[in-house]
Amino acid sequence: MQFSQLPKEKQAAIVADYQSGMGIKEIYTAHGCSQKGVYNALRRSGVGVYRRKMSPAETKRVDDFLVSARRAFPLPGLPPPSTRKQPIPFDQTAFDVVTPQAAYWAGLLMADGCVTDERAIVIQLQERDRELVDGLRWFLCSKHKQQRVLPRDSRHSPQIRMSIKSKRLAAVLAHYGIIPRKTFAARAPDFLAMHPDFWRGYLDGDGTFEVSNGTVSMVGTEALMAQFVEFNRAIFPNSMAMSDPHASTPGIRIGRVSGKSAQLFLRAIYTSPPWLDRKRRCAEAIASRHNRRL
Repeated sequence: MQFSQLPKEKQAAIVADYQSGMGIKEIYTAHGCSQKGVYNALRRSGVGVYRRKMSPAETKRVDDFLVSARRAFPLPGLPPPSTRKQPIPFDQTAFDVVTPQAAYWAGLLMADGCVTDERAIVIQLQERDRELVDGLRWFLCSKHKQQRVLPRDSRHSPQIRMSIKSKRLAAVLAHYGIIPRKTFAARAPDFLAMHPDFWRGYLDGDGTFEVSNGTVSMVGTEALMAQFVEFNRAIFPNSMAMSDPHASTPGIRIGRVSGKSAQLFLRAIYTSPPWLDRKRRCAEAIASRHNRRL
């Protein structure tokens, strides 16, 4: 039901509900009308629509959630580290304990990394995001070289690639859901799906910021984007996070969150580094639309 169809009594009730502190989603759900109808009723009645700051209760909910979700714990049932001398040394045990940093790098690998059938862990990113490849190399205490991959044509940009061959590391990453041929099968294990650092890593790999309208989006499988929506609703039960089909790729969906829901999502995931600086600046710009810093 649009504004032109709303009786005056319902318009007055919408205004009263908004002034009492109800959210837009709660109002249009309660009154059985569209979101546009609610906004039109408020504006026609001369009521300004403002983006509210988080209430103390909402802030405490996010803080309590973060404390619980970011507790470190060791993964059970892992194979012992190899005792053979490694051709190129690195830390085989870097992912053995689920720490905030391990969850972040798992998120990045879930988005932009792969495990080959030969058990090589490969990451290849745009050259402008080289800091992420450097960061993963540092996390793994690795001495593996990085390769500069030249673009195929003028439409593409140079990329940075790093590859680490390790059966043991591939077996550990499988516990994080990072497996060969995961493009259409990716799903985070439950302990990772509720980890804020995992989603920051995934956002740095496959996320997009639309600062002009305060929207954060990412691309992934149907299962993974359903987990994205579930994570948002664990922070804020009335979150407007959603998952829509990808226009050109069957089996892939786009997860989106905007407005106040985006503010809560970004506040939850941007607690401490690592992060990609250029996307962190976008997150700050979106948060500033709500008169709040991350």
